[in-house]
Amino acid sequence: MSGGVDSAVAAFLLKKKGYDVTGYTLVFGPWGRELADVKSVAAHLDIPLHVIAADTVFRDEIITPFIEEYRRGRTPSPCPLCNPLKFGLGLEAAGDGYVASGHYARVKEGALYAASHDKDQSYFLARLSEALLRRLLLPLGGMTKEEVRAEAARAGLSVAEKDDSQDVCFIPHGDYRAFLESEGLPPCEGNAVDEAGHKIGVHDGYFHYTRGQRFRLGGTSDRLYVTGIRPRDNTLVIGPDGSLWSRELKGTGFHPLASAEDLAGPLMAKVRSRDSLHPCRLEQEGEGFRLLFEDRVRAVTPGQLAVLYKESDAGLRVAGSGWIQ
Repeated sequence: MSGGVDSAVAAFLLKKKGYDVTGYTLVFGPWGRELADVKSVAAHLDIPLHVIAADTVFRDEIITPFIEEYRRGRTPSPCPLCNPLKFGLGLEAAGDGYVASGHYARVKEGALYAASHDKDQSYFLARLSEALLRRLLLPLGGMTKEEVRAEAARAGLSVAEKDDSQDVCFIPHGDYRAFLESEGLPPCEGNAVDEAGHKIGVHDGYFHYTRGQRFRLGGTSDRLYVTGIRPRDNTLVIGPDGSLWSRELKGTGFHPLASAEDLAGPLMAKVRSRDSLHPCRLEQEGEGFRLLFEDRVRAVTPGQLAVLYKESDAGLRVAGSGWIQ
């Protein structure tokens, strides 16, 4: 339970169906969950609340890797990395029971499926194991956000109209720059160069940028973008939009959620969480992999998660995922 409306309604629906429900929440450092709202919902639903102190494990497994990815000139995607951790901690507390969440996705017999609307959050669950998926309940998988808020209002939940969180949970107010600076990545002026290596401007630290981001340069009407990041010399490579398009990507850490036969067939991929589906095929190379796209894809970004989907009779199934190199 995060203190938001989705997890609150998930708990309410499970209790309504007759499950023996216990809420749990993780608390870590000054970025702890909104505990007051969690306690309010648990009290309203008359369910026990289990508070898990996760400072050390969250720092070691989520925050430190997040910072190191930025230090390496990459753009991390922490939520898919976090979900196996927080659901795993929940299962430890659940014993022989299940763990549930308010994610908008569907799970059936160890397979993960996308929700049938644009609120789909299956991308963020793609690193879960099949064993964990078999013990995961997703009560909101067939609902829209509007339906969830209406259910929360009928149940009298105090968070029924609470705004959705748009930020990474451990970054106060979504201020990435301030967070990274507080973690030892201070502003440091560097060169911005064109694709031929000529200096065309300056920037205030490579870790403030991501591939595909607009780079505003005075004195030119051309739209320019970050096409490359060189952490070794604090340099940004700047170029036109056309330099951001590619027909393939290379990655590592491939995590299959489908059979080898299914992975050998036609697939679709998202290369970031808010992305459309790109038809592709998968080639596995030892511990690495390649995705070959039918059409060009914009701004494939190192550090992000590529998630593969496959059409099935039950809907759009998550077939696997891997980290973009």
